[in-house]
Parts: sequence; structure tokens; C-alpha cells
Amino acid sequence: MEEELEQHLQRAVQLLHIGNARSAIEAVKQVLAINPNSGDAHAILSLCLLSDRRIHAAEHEARLALGIDPESLNSHQAAAMINLQKRDVKKAELHAEFLMSKAPENPSYHRIKADVYNMSGHADKANKILAKALALDPNDVETLVSLARHRIASRKITEAEAILIDALYIEPGQKDAVLLMGYVHLHKNELDEAHSNAVFVLSIDPSDVEAIRLLSEIKARKNLLLGSWWRLNAWLTKGGTARVVVTLVSLYMAYRIGFQVLLDLDYTIAGQALTWAWYALILFSWIGYGLFQKQLRKELMPVELDEKF
Repeated sequence: MEEELEQHLQRAVQLLHIGNARSAIEAVKQVLAINPNSGDAHAILSLCLLSDRRIHAAEHEARLALGIDPESLNSHQAAAMINLQKRDVKKAELHAEFLMSKAPENPSYHRIKADVYNMSGHADKANKILAKALALDPNDVETLVSLARHRIASRKITEAEAILIDALYIEPGQKDAVLLMGYVHLHKNELDEAHSNAVFVLSIDPSDVEAIRLLSEIKARKNLLLGSWWRLNAWLTKGGTARVVVTLVSLYMAYRIGFQVLLDLDYTIAGQALTWAWYALILFSWIGYGLFQKQLRKELMPVELDEKF
């Protein structure tokens, strides 16, 4: 029985590695149905749920895992990754230090530590520890992917491409490597190739947020008008409510001042044109989201979309 349960857990880890989080969740649940007190099963389920972007459920499973076995490396790994998602760097660092102290030869724990450094604004330290992780296992694809991700963030696209070529040579079709190569193609303005990469990832996980974002970037480049709206919307959203309010108020004030100046100069026709331009901007802002979503859904026709999209 123990051997059978272990096989289910290994299967779940393999499914998670190739990006099939939901099938991995079902595999772990089979273990927990038989042995609900398995700390490793709760920890692996936590990692699967996190990959499926169900962070609250993942956090609950991580707490259960640590309660059952406070020394479990899988439990601390899950807790570290959850805290990174929550941007709680201090807690993530505590778990990362525990992992590094217990298994300094494990590249995956070096990657977690690198993410902690990166989130703390220490990109140089992150790159150094990733180099150490790669020295431990030069064929570790996930380490290569992490290195490539850092290179892309630093706009070192040529270096990232070389790393990803190596990663895909070792493991053809690795989801994260394919996705990042899509971003490399995007930076090089190779839109058809980037599109193929995004669709490939979505064929594995139809709700992959990064792949959908990549398709959005591609559509934004292909359609200048909708692309301008999408970039403005993304910029506003990133800044939160305050940025939206300040930007809209500023635009309205600029419109009113410009309109009044034109009237004072007796440029009535120009003032009317400015007013119509203001109304057009409001209308486009209102319908732009629907238009962009419609265009994006056309791009996603070959993919069976998740209900949440």
C-alpha cells in the first residue's frame, strides 16, 4: 500500500512538472483519501494548488503539512513559494534558509532563494545563486528557465535565447521554456513564432495567465489602435485606483482648459473638434475592452479555454 501511495505522489510531481496541475491535484487526492495524515501529500497538493493559482487553498494545505511534519522539506518549499506569491519576503526567506540548511545540494531550493533575492531587489545575488544551482546540476531545466527569466527581465534577450535553446534541447516541449521562448520571439518581433509558442502552452494549460498575456501582447502589436488601448489599460491597472483617478482627472482638466483657451481665441470650430475628440476617447475607452477581448478570443479559437477566462 505504501509503495502504491508513493507512486501516486511521484505521478503527481511528474504531472506538475509538465504543467498539468489539475491532473496532479487529482493524483494527490487519491493519496489523501487513503492517508489523510500524509504531510508530503498535503505539501505536494499545496504546490499543485499554487500552480493552479488557488493560493488560499494552497496556503491551507501548506499549514496542514507543516502541522503534521514541521521538518518536511516539501512543506517548507510550499510555504516559501506561497509567501513569495504573497510578496511576504521575510517569511519566504525563513523557509528558504531552512531548505538551504537541510539540503544545500538541491537546485530547486537555490531557485527559491534566488526568487527571494530578486524580490528584495538583489538581482546580482539572485544570478549568483542560480549559477551555483546550475553548477550542482547543469541539466536542470527549471534552473535554466529561471536564469532565462532573469535575463529577459534584464533585457538580455540574446543570452536568454541561448539558455532556452539549451533547456529545450534537454527537455523538448518543457512548458515554461516554450513560454519564455515565446517572449524572446516577441522581443525580436517574430510574432508568428511567439503566437505558436503561446498556443502550445495553452494546449497544455488553457488558463495559463502568462500565455494569455503573451497572446495579448502579440495582438497589441498587430493592431495599433487596440494595442494602444491595451497598453494604456495595462499601465493604469498596474498603478491601482489612484493612478486611474489621477490620469482621468488630468485628462479631463486638460480637455477643459484646452476647450476654454480655444473659445477665448475665438476658435469655435477647433473647440467643437476638441469636444468631439474627448467624446470619442470616452467611447473608445468604454468599448475598447470588449473589442480587445473579442479579438483575443479569435486568437484563442484553436484552444479549449478554461471556464474562468
